[in-house]
Amino acid sequence: MYRSKIIGIGAYNPAIIETNFEKQNIEFIRKDSTKFKKSTSDIISKFEDITEITQRTLAAPEILASDMGYFASVSAIEDGNIDKESLDYIIVAHNWGDNYCHNNHYDILPNLATRIKNKLDIRNPNCVAYDILFGCPGWVEAVKQADILIRAKEAKKVLVVGTDSASRVVEKCDIDSMLFSDGAGAIVLEGTFGENGVLGHKSMSHCNEEIGYLKMDKAYDIENGDSNLYLKMIGKSVFKYAMMNVPEIIATCLSNANISIDDVQYFLIHQANGKMIKLIAKKLFENFGEEYDKSKVPIIVGRMGNNGAATVPTLLFELSNKKINDRGILKNDILVFASVGAGMHANCVVYKF
Repeated sequence: MYRSKIIGIGAYNPAIIETNFEKQNIEFIRKDSTKFKKSTSDIISKFEDITEITQRTLAAPEILASDMGYFASVSAIEDGNIDKESLDYIIVAHNWGDNYCHNNHYDILPNLATRIKNKLDIRNPNCVAYDILFGCPGWVEAVKQADILIRAKEAKKVLVVGTDSASRVVEKCDIDSMLFSDGAGAIVLEGTFGENGVLGHKSMSHCNEEIGYLKMDKAYDIENGDSNLYLKMIGKSVFKYAMMNVPEIIATCLSNANISIDDVQYFLIHQANGKMIKLIAKKLFENFGEEYDKSKVPIIVGRMGNNGAATVPTLLFELSNKKINDRGILKNDILVFASVGAGMHANCVVYKF
């Protein structure tokens, strides 16, 4: 069969590490603009218990999302040992474009894919560069789109990038700000005949009452007259949505691809929250009558934070380079990429290496 095969994997992990201890001087504020009665140290301790996040990666002030996407792209292109001019498409998933440290205004004109193509100095005008805005599941959806293009013979090679500077769109006095980080990941997909490659995919969008679970909204700290919009979320609703839909969409995707849960070597689930990932995985395994196998569900959010559309490709890069375990990824391993986020959207891709 003609399939989309990963031939190169890359990532950019910012060098700046911010620990939770560095948040000790922040006075956290509630949604109603009142201050918490608990001490900051108690709040941070509770946050760590719930999310398992102890630190996060932050891009240097001069580094933008398109820069990180470029660095990840160079890494993937070099790993694939391809001529960059042979790329037919560059698809970039992000949420806020190029945003800046001094304010959270975001810049998406021209789009990030064109900026990354420019930084790569690709001269081929037939290399089409476009963005996808799909919340945190954007990169997984971009992989799906790339696969459709390849199988339709509209493209031979596609660069798929996920990049976000999520740390720059959160209000520092909001507890949820400790969730988010910066980073980028990328793969090169190539059309090839064989049994290995993308085996199937599935997506869903719930856009009724769910639309407000994650959104840009006004500041909590109204005393300083801040008129910027910040990423805000209804945590409990996001959690319930993820628990309900992610195991379901993975099960459907596996069924459609005629793959058993026992055949899957790794489940790469959006790195939003350590405990949530584990609970999603446990529910998934239970639905198949299996015991949860934590070795099949790698988690890096505790040391990297949630970098939006970049979490799944970053996790793939870490795994493929044996930074998570000594086994890494072997030929014929079946992996599941799954994500959930603002929209609300959930999606899944089944892949055989």
